[in-house]
Amino acid sequence: MTVLADDLTGALDTAVQFAREDSPVTVLLRPHEDDARVVVADTESRGLSPAAATRSLQGWIPLARGLVYKKMDSTLRGPFAAEAEALGRALGKRGVLVAPAFPRAGRTVRQGVLHVHGIPVHETEAAADPGCPITDSRVREAVRRYVHSCCHTIGLPTVREGVQAVTSALDALSGFAVADAETDADLAVLAKALVERSDWLPCGSAGLAEALAGRLGFARSTTSMAIPRPAVLVVGSAHPASRRQLARVAEALDLAPVVVGGEPEAELLERADRNYHRTGVALLALPEGRLATAAAESARTALARLGAELVDRWRAETLYATGGETLLAVLEALDVAALRPLAEVAAGVVISEARPASGRGLAVVSKAGGFGDDDLLVRLFATLPVNGTG
Repeated sequence: MTVLADDLTGALDTAVQFAREDSPVTVLLRPHEDDARVVVADTESRGLSPAAATRSLQGWIPLARGLVYKKMDSTLRGPFAAEAEALGRALGKRGVLVAPAFPRAGRTVRQGVLHVHGIPVHETEAAADPGCPITDSRVREAVRRYVHSCCHTIGLPTVREGVQAVTSALDALSGFAVADAETDADLAVLAKALVERSDWLPCGSAGLAEALAGRLGFARSTTSMAIPRPAVLVVGSAHPASRRQLARVAEALDLAPVVVGGEPEAELLERADRNYHRTGVALLALPEGRLATAAAESARTALARLGAELVDRWRAETLYATGGETLLAVLEALDVAALRPLAEVAAGVVISEARPASGRGLAVVSKAGGFGDDDLLVRLFATLPVNGTG
């Protein structure tokens, strides 16, 4: 099976739905062959134009095998429809079924409108996303923004009628079909229908992926996992949820985050070292507010470089990163080419194993910017014992 995702945190929160001890999943950061039963590719295309995003798929399509799944953002960011159309055409599919719902993370679709915790997505913080602001909650309009193919709907009454009703609807359609779903049971119906109608390309978030994993026999382990220190926490997302999480864990650990953006790197390292020797944790973050594009790119590069240096300097056990671009930049600085997802500790929050160039094992905890409640990082990091801080 192959999953094509448009950013790294999304690749990981989808990959972990298929992860089992006896059947590991590989998330690839650059194209190469891998013999895992499920291979997930990060195409890094969410912030690209439709044409550029479509081109980014070309190096991955020859590696696709088995069932192919197009991972999309659960809040409709990025040119997912253009990518899905190109992918479906290359694979000879009849159509694309779009189902962004992820009920465990509060994402539901009713009458074609995407809601986040009951609020239309364009009325949430997603409307202020710096890279891809969401101005319309209708999933069909998100599709039509990027493609001219016919776009149909499969409403909740049809989904609740069952698998046969959905397959009958798909048999009468082609192009794009947007499906309602409010519960895991709704997604399970869609997953069963997609398995029976393999001429349709599934396009969804981690929610539909989880339903497909269950249908295909990938029962995930629920084993809890300890998150060891020393830990380097890198917050590169500007999403308000991530900023609140950072503030809460900083208060709980009695640490001032090291804000990357202007100060000499030597001073930032000195402050991070003081935090490390006291708590075994460093908190790195971008400045509050929106930066101009060039300044944001420069700050993100500096943030990633500092995070990678601290991981090596301290021989850190854990790297936490929020925001796919930030995580990818840190991993590239560590010369990591692939990740193995191990477990999901909360909806959209994944622990993976990485092997940097140093050869040491490194636990990587990742999440998209908008996932998690305000105390997520407190639960993950503020209550753990300090190990190896000297």
